[in-house]
Amino acid sequence: MAWFNISMRSSSHLLFICLFLIGHLLSAQRIFIDEDISDWNNSEIALYEEPGDNNSLDILSLAIADDENYLYLKIEFDREILLQQDNNLTLEISNADINFSFNFGERYGRLGNIDLFHNNIGLISSPTVSSRIFEIQLSKNWDLGFGSTLELSGEVDIALTNIDSNSDQLPNGNNKITYILKGDVTTPVPSYSIEKAADTDFRFCTYNVLRDNIFESDARGAYTGILQTIDPDVIIFQEIYDHTSSQTLNRLLNVFNALDNSSQWYAEDRGSDNIIISKYPIIYSREVAGNGIFVINRNGVEVMIANIHLPCCSRDAEREREIDRILEFIRDSKAGVENFTLKSNSPIIISGDTNFVGNSDQVDAFMQGDIFNNNTYGSDFEIDWDEDGLQEIIAFTTNRNSLYTWQSDFSSFSAGRLDYIFYSDYGLEVLNSFVLDTEALSSEERQEWNLNRNDSKTASDHLPIVADFKLNPVVSNKEFTPQAFSIRPNPSSDKIYIEPSVFDNNTTLLLYNQQGHQVATIRSPEYNISHFPPGSYYLALMQQYQTVWQKLIIAR
Repeated sequence: MAWFNISMRSSSHLLFICLFLIGHLLSAQRIFIDEDISDWNNSEIALYEEPGDNNSLDILSLAIADDENYLYLKIEFDREILLQQDNNLTLEISNADINFSFNFGERYGRLGNIDLFHNNIGLISSPTVSSRIFEIQLSKNWDLGFGSTLELSGEVDIALTNIDSNSDQLPNGNNKITYILKGDVTTPVPSYSIEKAADTDFRFCTYNVLRDNIFESDARGAYTGILQTIDPDVIIFQEIYDHTSSQTLNRLLNVFNALDNSSQWYAEDRGSDNIIISKYPIIYSREVAGNGIFVINRNGVEVMIANIHLPCCSRDAEREREIDRILEFIRDSKAGVENFTLKSNSPIIISGDTNFVGNSDQVDAFMQGDIFNNNTYGSDFEIDWDEDGLQEIIAFTTNRNSLYTWQSDFSSFSAGRLDYIFYSDYGLEVLNSFVLDTEALSSEERQEWNLNRNDSKTASDHLPIVADFKLNPVVSNKEFTPQAFSIRPNPSSDKIYIEPSVFDNNTTLLLYNQQGHQVATIRSPEYNISHFPPGSYYLALMQQYQTVWQKLIIAR
């Protein structure tokens, strides 16, 4: 029992003895706000438990720890709840100088007569979906406004109360847990590399750019620095409503100078606001329930990418309908009963702005191929080829020990994880990942990468997630040598002939225009190109795991 670290203030010593109080003092260890509570099991923490004393929402336990800058809480309930809405859970922190209360469901706190919100107290909670267990981080240095600050230090009294008709309190009887802030838990920053990892086959990024803000002149400098730093090979955007994929590609290439001008780039837009920019050919694209499905060819390996932007806020039913439709398409394309058949063992990525702020089983649905409405959308299925489901990337925010991908000082909701990358671990290996927040970078990092502190907030309320993928051997074969081919005549005005004949079950021949858009699939050695406007085109011969390119000039 850690008497010097945690104690009870009560007028009744007998009540104190009867309460079920457990303290742990083990070796100092890190605390991550990362939806994984295993780090709380072996940390220098104070654990207070009081299970089974309420028929309504029962607060089972509260664990407390702190480091140099933050106070950490782990709260466990007897059932799943949403922490930031639909509850009356109140946290109280007090001592001789302060009396603070914060209602999580109302997302609002009071310090005396001062209103405080998440940005005033540095509040981050995890997860954003429903859960029985939440991790919470609070800054020890509060911004009270008008240049006034408050520092939490020394001894504080802490209590949790669920204010409803059958309210539960931890501890019971209007008691408080007394906790001494010592700052003795260490929180090293999770490792990441802004540089691409060695052996990366492609760097992938997902980024919600806040209602076409990527095209606003005021945000040009911020996006230039961010996208040049990321240097993606494949990037998917959400919330580009009023501009085409060609306009987006031109902006990245010629305005931001964020892409390699020596490479051929491809762009497609499908869905209401979903765009992909890829260094590799886009061999298929389709809108599915307002979201974009794309298939790229990385040196002969097909990678299916679902670029998603699901309905926000309290629209669980709408989110689940879109999830079902996306899963139905992936299942049927794997089975060969869709208009596109995904080759066996081809990696699958589902990524984007998920708006996961509701039921936790929506996360599980994408990972396991679990369809909500089987009567309408058919049976559940094994979504990955090795039958263990898709994996999610746990990407930490740069220089933080948390996973937030969205933050806004203008919203009552605190920073959280709204953007995800789910991927096939059968075909892909994650070498490196991070969420880029320029405000969290060190001044040395910002100087090295030519970034400004406020670039992330100027650009969007979302942050980009970056992942360096390596293709597993099961889907890559670098030693395969594809068959060469030629085009005659070249230039041509009407018909072209492909020599030698390269058409069999293992090859695909695609025609792309100069903007990188696929304009035709060629299925025979003779092909009529008279209906295409004059200009430069590219033929891509995709054989097994490699691609051979030939330039075609259409002249009149």
